[in-house]
Amino acid sequence: MNPPTLLVIAARNVAEYILQGKYKGVDYELCDTGSNIIFDRVKELKYELDTEEQEQVADEILLKMVKPSKMNFETHRLREMREWDLEMLREQNLKELKMGDMSYLKDYVKEFDEETVKKLRRKQPVTAGDYFDIIDLLNQNLKLETKTSLTKLDISKSHYDRLDNPFPENWTQAISQMLPNLKTLKIAGQNLPKAEFRVLCNSFPNLISLDIAATGLVDLTGIAKLQKLEELAMGGLPISSRKGLNDLYKLKNLKRLDLNEHRNFANKNNTVITHFARSDKSIPGLLEFDCSKSQIKQEELDEIVERHPTLKKIIANGVDFVEFYYEGIEILSSHSIDSLLRSIDYFYAKGDHSRNFKNVFQLADRIQNEQDPTIETLRPVIRKMYQLLPIYDYHRSITENIEMVYHAATRPDILPLYDDSDKRVLLEMFLILNVAHPPYTRVPSALPWKSFNEIIQMTENLQTDKIAARAIQFFVAYEGKEVALECLDILDHLMEKIDMEAQEFKGLDIRKLVVGLNKIHTQKKWKKDIKQKAGRVMRFFEQFA
Repeated sequence: MNPPTLLVIAARNVAEYILQGKYKGVDYELCDTGSNIIFDRVKELKYELDTEEQEQVADEILLKMVKPSKMNFETHRLREMREWDLEMLREQNLKELKMGDMSYLKDYVKEFDEETVKKLRRKQPVTAGDYFDIIDLLNQNLKLETKTSLTKLDISKSHYDRLDNPFPENWTQAISQMLPNLKTLKIAGQNLPKAEFRVLCNSFPNLISLDIAATGLVDLTGIAKLQKLEELAMGGLPISSRKGLNDLYKLKNLKRLDLNEHRNFANKNNTVITHFARSDKSIPGLLEFDCSKSQIKQEELDEIVERHPTLKKIIANGVDFVEFYYEGIEILSSHSIDSLLRSIDYFYAKGDHSRNFKNVFQLADRIQNEQDPTIETLRPVIRKMYQLLPIYDYHRSITENIEMVYHAATRPDILPLYDDSDKRVLLEMFLILNVAHPPYTRVPSALPWKSFNEIIQMTENLQTDKIAARAIQFFVAYEGKEVALECLDILDHLMEKIDMEAQEFKGLDIRKLVVGLNKIHTQKKWKKDIKQKAGRVMRFFEQFA
């Protein structure tokens, strides 16, 4: 995991300026590489803006300046696609496209006629009277250039609504004709009857990657026609028999098979792993096998490994009660801190951030429950989390999990293990994770500040001005709260070492700090030592108010 390039840093800054509305009226377009980064960040963070007007300004600037070659409309806070998303989509020349939840695009939800409903129910039970016209949506909103250059399309949806608004009959054939250069197709969670799957296999002979997880497909007959396929995801399928997998073993170029059940772990009808394990056939060139979050048994995994001597990697995050000791095969699991760190690198390289959300959470849990962790175990963890912070700073859920790792790694019994360089990394992580934003209605816990305070007390060569400035910011924002008392401790410890001319103190309300300190110093409710401390700090800062 390399540090961010200058292009990435610049693109992040541009995204921030767009969110602040600073490019309103600017009339030029950005390069596609920078645009990809900017679009992803603005898309995620614009929902945190204070007003709809600010969000609208950000949208207008995006539409004018940003020309990405990749677009992902699924956000981590608001998945539903809106009309503005389609407006943005219509203006781009894309190579990769991931749609979000399309159910709110009501113009493309249409009614089946009675004859079609009867026909569909004979083939496979479908409860919906409506269908989603994916063909019309793509045809109306993709430019001709995009239709000819698009290589990756992801129109997956959540597994729990698979039978709601299914796509029309022969939609896979229509997409193949519309997008002739498609190499990757992801339709996880969509409804996929056997007949439609065979149409798909006849229509996409050049597919390299296919995701049909949680689609309800019961039989893989026909997949042998996809001879260029290198990656196949099909976790959570209710395969009806071992015979239904026969065509799978004819895929001579298949290198990665994904049967993970992160999307579908609650489905008791999932039989694909059992049938795959009990087969006497093998995939000739299989290199990677993913069975994460599944109920795979030890004997089933043993049989799969024995039949596939080419295997180099097994991904098994969230798999319990299985031992992983296979000579010559790398294991990525949740069974150790080291394995979770390698899992994070693996899924980061693949761009699968949802899996890393789970991996970071499991990492926090493992450290929290580790009885006697060693510094050799902990040091790679804090450095890896420090690397991830600028990468996932827009992904609030992952950032919250990184914060959980930080708390687990700074519990009192662990702190003495770290040297000064480790502590400086921890201090920098804390400063990144703890920024006070108006309107200050959510009061932060004082516990993280207690451990932060402890690290400060035992660390040499601190970033004194940066730490003191953050303590002032929080003291002023949360005056009278427990967290403010922790900030008071920090200021009392550092005040003789700070340089008030430093850039970090520009713009801070020192007068308000002094007023707050005076309240503590003079009010009877505070203990004597706290009042004395407030008096000392107040007298120091009065000269700068």
